[in-house]
Amino acid sequence: MIKQIWIASESNIDLYDLINILIDNLGITVEQIVDFDYAREDDRKEIRLEYEVNK
Repeated sequence: MIKQIWIASESNIDLYDLINILIDNLGITVEQIVDFDYAREDDRKEIRLEYEVNK
């Protein structure tokens, strides 16, 4: 099953740190990521992450 999550942040946290926090909090591995997209505008960052979960 594929799940999708969107997250947005207006903090000054680095984009890659935000991605790692998201992955850690979801309890997934990089191998489970199916698709990934991000956008950055000034201080706002948006991340869309699709990941596969075991049935």
